[in-house]
Amino acid sequence: MDHALYPVAIALSAIGVANSLYFIFAQYGGVSASRGAESGTCKTVLETRYSGVLGVPNSFFGLLFYALVAVVCLVSWRTGSPSLVPYAFVASMLALLVSIYLAHALVYRLRMPCRLCFLSHAINLLLVMLFAVIALER
Repeated sequence: MDHALYPVAIALSAIGVANSLYFIFAQYGGVSASRGAESGTCKTVLETRYSGVLGVPNSFFGLLFYALVAVVCLVSWRTGSPSLVPYAFVASMLALLVSIYLAHALVYRLRMPCRLCFLSHAINLLLVMLFAVIALER
């Protein structure tokens, strides 16, 4: 099935990859997070206990997730076979659950408006919606 939403999912994944790379570089000194568009919010967020799991930054998980989603979409789009879409849907649902937790932490615990963090959360929501549409049209 040649689905027109695959390129949209690939574009969203590319934005997610770029956002994750920004946070990786900010975390490890490649770019100055304190001079970003948010006047230090990124740097502050990266220093909280919510910025990683077992010592691995969330941005690494995001980079892996968005890259895999892009590959799944590209393969599904080029082959016309949506057989991998259910896996991408489940992975997107898990990412959305993590996003809800992290967004809650940003707003209610940390009280920090991190626009780049919310960008990732919005991408995760949109990916779930796209994969739901693709899966329902199978």
